[in-house]
Amino acid sequence: MTVIRTLLAAGVLLLAGLQLPDTQAAQQDAVPRRALAEGELEELRVQGRKVLVHIPPAYASSRALPLVLALHGGGGNAQLMAEDKRYGWRQQADLGGFIVAFPNGASRLPGGRLAT
Repeated sequence: MTVIRTLLAAGVLLLAGLQLPDTQAAQQDAVPRRALAEGELEELRVQGRKVLVHIPPAYASSRALPLVLALHGGGGNAQLMAEDKRYGWRQQADLGGFIVAFPNGASRLPGGRLAT
């Protein structure tokens, strides 16, 4: 999972036009995670922002998977964008065999609500 978290962080940083972190530093900062229940989202922090990540159940570390960044619109947030009842990204990731990440925008409100 450490490799996945590092790759996801790199993808989000590249999208934002930021400099990539030192790989060794990223590995040192990585916190061991517990195993996720099926359908549960991994939560990462990148540059202080929350990024929710869905990894399909069929994932095997021996095979690379595409990463899709699902960006919410103004007034939305990562949690809302990750709701399958609304957008279906997690189900599509399971069917299509890709990882999907839901980065949160910036918000001054508690809980990251109405982020842009």
